[in-house]
Amino acid sequence: MTLTTFEKNRNAVNLLWRQNIRNAREISQITGVPLRSCERYVSSLKKNGKIIVHQSSGRPRKLTPRKRRHIGKIVKRNHFTTAGEMKEEKNSELEVSERTIRRELKNLGFASVLPRRVPLLTQKSKREPIGVGQ
Repeated sequence: MTLTTFEKNRNAVNLLWRQNIRNAREISQITGVPLRSCERYVSSLKKNGKIIVHQSSGRPRKLTPRKRRHIGKIVKRNHFTTAGEMKEEKNSELEVSERTIRRELKNLGFASVLPRRVPLLTQKSKREPIGVGQ
């Protein structure tokens, strides 16, 4: 079984830790592992004496990075496109629910906003000319 890059990074940090190199910045410069990852590994080594790996379910993501970019492009092309319209688009490869599309739009930094409600005109305001009463 081959090691993943994460496992290689953890092994490299562990090796340097055992060689008594305790500075995350120094470990990062030597190994090329991102500084934030080194800081997290060093913190875990200080607390527990080992690097703790958090388990994930292993379930694949519904939206690939390519499909995420596709959603972003659709919105940039037309800001008024709804999640339902994106899902129903003919040549779209999006085979996910509207809720998933909305969640991804939020993650991309787009906001879904309902139009402001404007009260209907009263009979009095229909008779008065604009600007009167202010």
